[in-house]
Amino acid sequence: MTSAMNFNELLKEYINSFDSPNSRLAYIRDLKQYQAWCRNEGGNDLLKVGFEMASAYRDFLISEFSTKTVERKLSAVKGLYRLASEKEVILKNPFYEVRPPEIKIKIKKNLIKPLTISEVERILLFPEIKKEEGFRDYVLLFVMFSLGLKIGEVVNLHVKDFKKYENGFLLHVRKKKMSGYYSKVPKNCLDLVSKHISEWHIKGFLFTSLAKNKTSEQEKRAPLTARSGWSILKKYLRKARLELKGRTTNCAREFFIQILKAEGLSAEVLRRVLGLQSMNAIKRYGIEDLKIAKDQLTFKDHPVDRIRLQSREY
Repeated sequence: MTSAMNFNELLKEYINSFDSPNSRLAYIRDLKQYQAWCRNEGGNDLLKVGFEMASAYRDFLISEFSTKTVERKLSAVKGLYRLASEKEVILKNPFYEVRPPEIKIKIKKNLIKPLTISEVERILLFPEIKKEEGFRDYVLLFVMFSLGLKIGEVVNLHVKDFKKYENGFLLHVRKKKMSGYYSKVPKNCLDLVSKHISEWHIKGFLFTSLAKNKTSEQEKRAPLTARSGWSILKKYLRKARLELKGRTTNCAREFFIQILKAEGLSAEVLRRVLGLQSMNAIKRYGIEDLKIAKDQLTFKDHPVDRIRLQSREY
């Protein structure tokens, strides 16, 4: 078997490891860009790339893209070579010691406006929960704010992501197969999800486009896109007469972090709760105290239990 064949098989396995169709498309774009750059630099065999070329690719990205984009594109390539190393296709991951540029954040406090508990509960008053679309929106928003999920994470939730654990349930928030992180599901959140699944006979992705999937079998319905999820959130922000300026697609995560920060949780605990890979990621939310905490996350006393959203009667 030639190295080219090895690489093609490896690439296919890596892309297929992502459950989200949106993630697959994003990683395919990033990897195609990497392949094109390597060819232009004379690196036709991507399994023979060394540290020097890996560093040069990082420098190229830094010269062309923002820090966040560089971090994402490097992550895509690193993951591919990590898989190659695990499969023993290569001896060493050439990107292992290639570090993304440090994110230097100047917090503009007037632009960051985390929602309060009362504002989130006001948003949750407006979905028409007697209708299928309204109840879908209500559950999506409730889950997103209760667990601090990004819109791209919540729209890709699947019924199989809920796992029985001790006296409750864990949710597997997927980034790719055998990856992602687990979060405890609060009881009121679990009750809503169970009602959503049973009432509308959900068998696949929890949140789908009703208009686009009318003729599709339930288990074959595609999930909402992140753009659709953002449109849903903006719709109810407007209905609740809350200004959009300063809100982001990370609206629920900003809310979640600020509530738990006020409860005294450290940056390190917040990072672990949200499955973030680095302290750079938590710094984006205005957290400046980055001391490492020794606290252990436990199912019985999990931080999500401190997000006390009140659910509506349905």
